[in-house]
Amino acid sequence: YDADVATAVKDVDAAIATLRDKGAKRVFVAGHSQGGVFALHYATLRPLDGLIAIAPGGDVSNSLFLQQLGGAVRNARNMVGEGRGQERGEFLDYEGAKGSWSVRTTAATYLSWFDPEGAMNQFRSLR
Repeated sequence: YDADVATAVKDVDAAIATLRDKGAKRVFVAGHSQGGVFALHYATLRPLDGLIAIAPGGDVSNSLFLQQLGGAVRNARNMVGEGRGQERGEFLDYEGAKGSWSVRTTAATYLSWFDPEGAMNQFRSLR
């Protein structure tokens, strides 16, 4: 979590531009698990020739995610609301088979990935 979702979008934009500059005629964006959810989000923003979402996981609007990460998301949201969004802190990530673990990043970056109403809301992207 060294970059927020908006920065990740810019990074993919740059990679696609490089591919097209090298002669690529068709570009597919692929992602696995959380990357699959990100790929779905990216496809809502940019025209693509194809999208491959491999076992997209990590829908942050899912009730299990809300249960596991709700406190960390509230903490990040409070920090952002208090003007401390660029402050680093300990937050949680979650994956069903592994459980939850600590990640260190800024509150704003964390919230960009885990806000239930944000970019990684899988069902919003699917709509």
